[in-house]
Amino acid sequence: MYDADQLVDTYDEFAVRITGAGYAISTTDTVNVVRDAENATVFTNVDDALLVVNTLATRYRDLGANDYADAVHVITRTVQTTRSSWFERGRPPADATRT
Repeated sequence: MYDADQLVDTYDEFAVRITGAGYAISTTDTVNVVRDAENATVFTNVDDALLVVNTLATRYRDLGANDYADAVHVITRTVQTTRSSWFERGRPPADATRT
């Protein structure tokens, strides 16, 4: 049901996936890889995700693991949230006009 007073926000989230290996976890100065997507770092900025891709791909190439380096990429999902206008529970919304 659509309410004319609803606010809809749509935005993208990004993660770094290493095909066949897992997902990146990034902190301020470290990058690790985990198997499950639930623990992956979620980026709100694609540039931050691309920086992690570059970091991981470079590390893999330095280790001679070119197949892993080629498998590092950014994945994205679109998130949409809906917020309705505020109202008091148990009371009908106040009428906009008064008599």
